[in-house]
Amino acid sequence: MNFKLFHFIAFFSIFLMLVQGVSLSNYMDFNASVQNETANITKNVSIPDAKKEILVFSIEIVIDNNGLVRLKETMSIPVDNNNKGELLVGEDFLVPDDVKDSLKNSLLIFYELGKQKLNFDTKIKDSKETITISFPGSVKNGETQTIRLEYTTYQFTSTSSGVGTLRFSSLPVTPGITIISIKFPDKSNIILNSLTGIPDSVADISSSSGNELMIRPKVDRFNLTGKYYLPPPSPPEDNKISDREPPVVALKSPENNMNLTAETATGNVTFKYSAEDASGIKNCELIINTETRGLSDNVTLKDNEFTINLGTGTYVWAVRCRDNSLNENSGSSESRNLIISQKTGNDTLMNFIFNIFKSEYGISLLIASVLIIYLTFAYFKRGKKHASSGGEPDLEDLYPSEEKKSVENEKKRKINQSIMKLMDESEQKVINILIDSGETTQANVYKITQIPKATLSNIMRKLEERNIIERRVEGKVKWVKLKDWVFE
Repeated sequence: MNFKLFHFIAFFSIFLMLVQGVSLSNYMDFNASVQNETANITKNVSIPDAKKEILVFSIEIVIDNNGLVRLKETMSIPVDNNNKGELLVGEDFLVPDDVKDSLKNSLLIFYELGKQKLNFDTKIKDSKETITISFPGSVKNGETQTIRLEYTTYQFTSTSSGVGTLRFSSLPVTPGITIISIKFPDKSNIILNSLTGIPDSVADISSSSGNELMIRPKVDRFNLTGKYYLPPPSPPEDNKISDREPPVVALKSPENNMNLTAETATGNVTFKYSAEDASGIKNCELIINTETRGLSDNVTLKDNEFTINLGTGTYVWAVRCRDNSLNENSGSSESRNLIISQKTGNDTLMNFIFNIFKSEYGISLLIASVLIIYLTFAYFKRGKKHASSGGEPDLEDLYPSEEKKSVENEKKRKINQSIMKLMDESEQKVINILIDSGETTQANVYKITQIPKATLSNIMRKLEERNIIERRVEGKVKWVKLKDWVFE
C-alpha cells in the first residue's frame, strides 16, 4: 500500500474525529449554559406570601344501603412560599368524631383532580387542630391550589322502622358558590317534608330524581336534617360485611438493599408488587421515605408496578393497599431499602465513547482510532529497534527475503587465509565483522570494534584501495562489504 496514501487516510480520519469532538463540546457547553441560566432565574425570583381565602366549590355526599356516607369535598386553598397549605379542623371543613379520632388513617387529600395523593400533618395551633398539607415542588408558591378531601363515616346517618335520617350541622361552605350534591341509597325516596334548615338558608334547591338532592347554600354554615325511605333489603355481601382482614401485600422488586446506578438520560425506577384480599383491592399506594409517591386504583391479582423518577440517594420503600370491604381494611408490605448511586467516571467515559461511535461520523472515527493505535505501536517498536542497534536499522528491516538468503550464504563462506596473513590485528577485526555480517554500516563496525573513527576511516580506505572491501553511500549512511574474490 502506498505509504503517503496510508498517512492521508489516517490524518483525514483524525480530522473528522476532531470536528466531531468540537461539535460535542459545543453541545455540552450549550446545555451547561442553559442549565446555569435556568438556575439563576429560579434563584432570583421571589414570590410574596399568599393571603387568599378558602373557597369550597362542591361537596358530594353518597349514602349506601347500610348508612355509610362517602364524602368528597373540592376546595381551593392558599399555598405559602414553603409549598404548604393549612386547614382548620371543624372550621374549614366538617369532620365527624369517628374520622377525627384517626385523622391520618381516615382522611385522604388529593391534588390535581385526584391524580396525586398529598401528605399532611396535624398539630395544635392557637388552641385549634390544624392540618398542614405539603404540595409538590412544581406548585407555584403564593397561589391557590385546588384539592379534594375524602372520608367515610356512619355518624351522619341513623335508621329506624324502615326510615333513614341524614343529619349534619355547621357544614362550612362558600355562600353562592358551593353546590352540595346528596345521593341517597338506590331505590330509596326522599321525604321532602322532612327536610329542615333549607328554606331560609339556600339560594337554590333541585331534585333530579327520587333519591338525589342538589343544594346551593347562601350561608357560610349549613345545617340539614332529612329523612328517606330505606330501600328493600338486599342479600348482604358476606365478604364485604364480615371482612376485617387487611390485604396481603408482597414486594417483588427491587430486592432489599439493592444498589442501582442512575442513568444519564433517565432515573426511572420500577417497583413491582402483588396484593390479595377476599373483598378485592380498592387501591394501593407507593410509600417512599414516609411519603406517598404513587397511587393506583387498577390493582390486579398478578404483578402490579409503580414507575417513578428518583435521583441518587438512599430510600426506604413499601406498598400499602386498601380492600373493597365496608371497613376498607388497610394492609402494608414490609419495608425495603434501595440505594441509587452516581455513575462512575469509567462508565460515563465508556458511554461517551459509545455515543460518539453511534454518530454520523462513527465509521470514520473507528478507522481513525485503529490507524492511530497502529501508527503509535509501529513508532515505538521502530524506536526500540533503533535504540538496540545504536540508531542503525537491523538486517531484517533492510533486506528482502531473497537478499537475506544471500547474506546467510555469505556467512557460510570462508575467506582466503593468505589474505588474512597480510592484515594487521585491527584490519583482521574489521574483516571478521564483515564475514559475519555480510554487509553492514561503518558506524556498526565502529560500535563493535571501538577503533577510533579516524583510525577506522584510514583502515577502510586502505582495504578499499587494496580491492578487499567495497563501500557505498546512502544518504548519511556508509555501507561496507567484502569483495567476492577474497572468499575461497
